Amino acid sequence: MKHILSILFLSSLTLLAKAQMVDVLVEDGFENVRASRTNDVTYVSFEDNIYRGTYTGLNKALQLILASVPEDDALEVVVADLGQPRLHLAVDAQMIGDYRQGKISLPEVYSKMLIDNDYDASWQMLKRISKRQTNSSSWKADFVIYPQLSLDNTYLDELYDYYFNIAPALEMNMWSGAKLTLQAIVPIATNMSGQYNRFRAGFLTVEQNFTLSHGFKVRLVGGNFNNNRAGVQFEGKWNSQNGRVEVGAKVAGTVQSIVTSKKGWTFSDKWRATANAYMSYYVPQYNTELKLQGNRYVYGDYGIRGDIIRHFGECTIGLYGMYVKSEFNGGFNFSFPLPGKKFMPHRSVRIRPAYNWSMEYTIKSVWDGKNMSREVAKKFATSPDENANHRFYQPDYIRYFMVQEAEKSRNK
Repeated sequence: MKHILSILFLSSLTLLAKAQMVDVLVEDGFENVRASRTNDVTYVSFEDNIYRGTYTGLNKALQLILASVPEDDALEVVVADLGQPRLHLAVDAQMIGDYRQGKISLPEVYSKMLIDNDYDASWQMLKRISKRQTNSSSWKADFVIYPQLSLDNTYLDELYDYYFNIAPALEMNMWSGAKLTLQAIVPIATNMSGQYNRFRAGFLTVEQNFTLSHGFKVRLVGGNFNNNRAGVQFEGKWNSQNGRVEVGAKVAGTVQSIVTSKKGWTFSDKWRATANAYMSYYVPQYNTELKLQGNRYVYGDYGIRGDIIRHFGECTIGLYGMYVKSEFNGGFNFSFPLPGKKFMPHRSVRIRPAYNWSMEYTIKSVWDGKNMSREVAKKFATSPDENANHRFYQPDYIRYFMVQEAEKSRNK
């Protein structure tokens, strides 16, 4: 009888700890929260849609989780995005006990714990033993304000062609892996004519993401993109377990999508094929990403491009060179965070600024000498938040800046 009572007592404590862990994460605004326990291991998954930086939200979530893990339990954590697993963390029971007793600091926990992309087993375990997600992100919308600035120094008799726009977008997570984006472009200032001084559509897309086993991911997106293209794109990529190597490819078919003074918003009937294959390697000693890619651009030009991207927390600075149609070009790019480190919890609809603002500078504009309206190496993006550090779940990057952030908080 005493044995049965002991089991019931321990079970009630476990359920209480699990409920407390879920409650504190949800109270702070984390979404798609799951927590369960089996064989002295506590499993947790969550999605962060309130903190601007990936490592900032993870730092906060882990502090809440470590304070709620049942005594003598090991910890397995899966970080999700759009309801799909993106990162795996593991902390053994001894380390958790030492941290709680003050024998080691939080930065030491972050330095020693396991961080990788091997989330398959933990994710499947969570889905099997914890069917229910608390504080679902499905059908919640963000009204995101994107700034757009372009400076084009093409002509000798004029310093710049420029435009500055505000591009609000309604972004909604629909179901696991699915996202809807509806964006409008509102011109604020420009010295260019045609579509550039007209209210027009931006990204109007639906995408579906799939996370497969062993580091493979697939993304399918269709709709209206930027750079006057509309169509569909398929992307597949693979990450190594430590996240340092990534290999991927994109294939797309698009038509021209443009606003004119005579016809309004029109689409061409000629489909053009584009393709991209790339490989990247992350150098943890320098927080630097090396990337090499081969491209088939919109008008059939072929080229190669190499990038060196240095990560400074939520900022990135990159240099690149490209070789297209027997000509070399290059330049630099950067991305930095916009104000708002933490946003209000997601209820149904909220308004927030974009997480980051990015620009790319090219040394020279390249044109086809026979037809000045055809831009060589013309490309497009399929999402308004495509940049080098948005939702960057590289394990070495996450660890380094989590340790830095925890040390700053410790020294305050």
